[in-house]
Amino acid sequence: MKLPICAALSLWALVLATGCAFTTNQGRGDENGTPVWLNPAADAEDALYTAQEHCAQFGRAAAEKSREGNRIDFACVEPASLRRIVQTKAMDGAALAELKSAPQIRLVHYPFPLLRQDPPRQRRKLVDWGMRNMGSGHDDDWVGVLLGTVFDLVAMHNQVAEIGRYSEELAASEQRGARLVRDYSLADPILTVKSQLLLALREAGLRDVRDVPEPVPGRSADSPPTGNSPEGLVIELGTRDWTLRTSARTLDFMAYGQLRRAGESTPLWEAECRFPQQILPGTEESQSEGSVLGAALRVVLAEVARACAAGLAASLLQDGNRQ
Repeated sequence: MKLPICAALSLWALVLATGCAFTTNQGRGDENGTPVWLNPAADAEDALYTAQEHCAQFGRAAAEKSREGNRIDFACVEPASLRRIVQTKAMDGAALAELKSAPQIRLVHYPFPLLRQDPPRQRRKLVDWGMRNMGSGHDDDWVGVLLGTVFDLVAMHNQVAEIGRYSEELAASEQRGARLVRDYSLADPILTVKSQLLLALREAGLRDVRDVPEPVPGRSADSPPTGNSPEGLVIELGTRDWTLRTSARTLDFMAYGQLRRAGESTPLWEAECRFPQQILPGTEESQSEGSVLGAALRVVLAEVARACAAGLAASLLQDGNRQ
């Protein structure tokens, strides 16, 4: 009877452990309230997603206020307050002088990623639980070793299945986004970022900036430079993410810019513009109509693109060592 008892106890322990990993405690409030979730390591993304949906009711975005133990507090804020330009490598005096005296500066962009509509949330809970428990927690006796091995194999199987489901749902979200782009003639915001940045640079006195209209062939935003470009300086732009979350009525947009010497891999300057949870105009009911949704997306995309271009231009034309 020892084996069935040990198996039952071990299985019950597994159920309890898994259940605890998913337990949450959520609080609701008004537009200034703070939805609260427990177990941030397992549910931080779910907490943020739910906070976004809650704050979107008031035309606001969700921002994390604090974490203490297993508690996360969110506040509803104006979407513009989440916008920011992050410099990963600031301009220095020498690079800025080289930019201003360069005889040729090419402005290029990368092929952009697909718009994602309602992508799946990251599948970290079950995968992380399985990885943490692979080969651990076994008893010294052979029964414990056997049961532990079985549970590890089950965790591995669940992990593979979860990754497969996530990939399928992600592909489906890109298909939905592609239909939106086609049906409502949406353009990746990086094209507007590029045209606005070109104007800003020329207004700043950089008359030798040349726009390269076609995307850099055979490259993506994360691939290294080919090294066979013409001489001169190159300003490279790319979209990292643009995601529509219909239920929360928000759009996420992230793009980046780099300044390089042609053929070199090390950037002289690099910055990102991050615009999460930008609220779409209109109500949830009106946005259920496709034409209204398309118009709302165009408004927000144009707005974030102009703000992104202005931020990148300010960062590029400023000596970071003198800030």
